Amino acid sequence: MKRVLSVQDLSCVGKCSLGEALPVLSAMGVEACALPTAVLSAHTAFSNITRVDLTDRLPGVLSAWSAEGLQFDAISSGYLGAKEQILLVRDLWEHFGRKNCLRLCDPAMGDAGELYRGFDASHVAAVRELVKEADVVLPNVTEVCLLLGEPWRENFTEEQEQHLVLALADKIRGSVIMTGYRQGESGLGAACYDRQENRFYAFCGRQLPGCYYGTGDLFSAVVTGALVQGRSMSEAVRLAVEFTSRSIEKTLEDPEARWYGTDFERVLPWLCQQMQERD
Repeated sequence: MKRVLSVQDLSCVGKCSLGEALPVLSAMGVEACALPTAVLSAHTAFSNITRVDLTDRLPGVLSAWSAEGLQFDAISSGYLGAKEQILLVRDLWEHFGRKNCLRLCDPAMGDAGELYRGFDASHVAAVRELVKEADVVLPNVTEVCLLLGEPWRENFTEEQEQHLVLALADKIRGSVIMTGYRQGESGLGAACYDRQENRFYAFCGRQLPGCYYGTGDLFSAVVTGALVQGRSMSEAVRLAVEFTSRSIEKTLEDPEARWYGTDFERVLPWLCQQMQERD
């Protein structure tokens, strides 16, 4: 069984980050391991939260893993709240990856044209160096603009979005999968530059009303699980777009729950079936 490490925060209540990555990866037939960078009482859509930063505890975890000789087939990073955590991910990639370990990075820094609270230009610069060493980078449109130092717009054309993907691909060694790609009036999905095949393509579903917490984390988890199980990049992106879209459709049945996260749990049987059929 493939062993995958997910490095990001854990919200005790609310659907995002490790709370989504672990069940999704397990449903895809891989051993899901976690390195929590922080623990939150609930995700940040809640009004009252408390947060415990784990940066100082992480070196001890890595020391214990090193003593056990633990290694991983894929190491994926999500939200990293401190520059020390960014350096730690680079150390993980170098010392805890099996041969041909897949390095994935979701440079979770912002959305809707804004940096997340607590981040500044120095954080962006550190992430910019991290993505250069990744095999697969999974930013949203805002994060591509931040990595390139280009201005964000609310409505990019398809040609401009393709330019963003290819421009980022020119600056790194790996593939780029940009979420939030818009196609026409009603298409929403992801655009990809596949380094191995040296081509650009996009997969889109129907754009659905509302804003949903944690969809980027869902998408990244599916891509990670599919790639480590031997799927092609195009298969992984298509599967992630469809799973995310189906999860949003389920959530639409309960409009009061949209801020809480998507009802992805009800789509996990479909995801299991997709993996079994391919096997």
